[in-house]
Amino acid sequence: MAEIGGRSEALVDQYVAEGKTAEAVALLFDLIVESAKKKDFPKAEALRDKLFDVDSFALTQIVKAGEIIEEEKRGAISTDHLAVWTSLYKTLNQQETTSLYGVLKELRVEPDQRIFRQGERMPRLFLIDSGHAKLTFVKGDREILLRKVGPGDIVGEKMFFSNTVCTSSFIALTAMRIQYIDQESIKSWAGTCPALEDKLLDYCNKQKSAEESDGSANRRVHPRVKISGGLKFQMLNEKGAPVGNVFQGELSDISLSGLSFYVKITVRDNARMLLGRLLGMKAVPSGVTLPEPIVQSGIVVAVHSLPFEEHSVHVRFHRQLPAATAAALRLTT
Repeated sequence: MAEIGGRSEALVDQYVAEGKTAEAVALLFDLIVESAKKKDFPKAEALRDKLFDVDSFALTQIVKAGEIIEEEKRGAISTDHLAVWTSLYKTLNQQETTSLYGVLKELRVEPDQRIFRQGERMPRLFLIDSGHAKLTFVKGDREILLRKVGPGDIVGEKMFFSNTVCTSSFIALTAMRIQYIDQESIKSWAGTCPALEDKLLDYCNKQKSAEESDGSANRRVHPRVKISGGLKFQMLNEKGAPVGNVFQGELSDISLSGLSFYVKITVRDNARMLLGRLLGMKAVPSGVTLPEPIVQSGIVVAVHSLPFEEHSVHVRFHRQLPAATAAALRLTT
């Protein structure tokens, strides 16, 4: 309940019950201003609607309250946010811009935090301001990377506009700042910005959004060959610098564009955390003479759980294997 100086909406209702309309109007106006300055725009607009119900002839206060709300909305728009979403806001007029921004709620996310899980119902639209995340899909004992997302990407439009359950999981790779809209918030657009919802949907449809990715970038385009031998790998940060410990695995297969290996991981959640991560790798195949060691970096695109805490990790290289190495391994294009 809105409150200012110890006075609240309950007092407004009391004034109305006692026939003190002028006092109710004055207090409502103060509550509207206070809510707008606190950037609680849905509350400010709800109070303005209540002001109209209390006294529809208080036009001076009603108009002034609307102007104050719009002014506070314009002043609240972050320049960093605008820089990321310039292409979106270019499709909107000024009133639509302030109305959209007015319903955004900020979410701060830590690395490895799950924003939503496959199978859940989460009718929200997420706009990524900063940081990176992954969208993953679990099928049986396999977890597959659908897409990495970052600033300027929208996630959740199918759940938001079609009211479906989450078809993937949304997990942070780094610290993130996300803005989101919930379905309840957009009800306020019906009277003032009736075209805004359609414009937002149209923008989402024109973007290569996260849910529309069918994993085509991860489909195998080169034949694989079975291979044995050892492999050492280490996590890399977004700049490609190694972080953490070096781990060992056993090679399983390899192609021009990727490889897979087995590794024992006792905590299943730790295995899933590999998905979407960057790895630096050095592979030493058995029974093959190579012109140079296989040293590659790549992104983990799938993690399969196997019996006895074994996991099969699949990595897509950032660059293909050199021709001489491919020839020695009898790989073909």
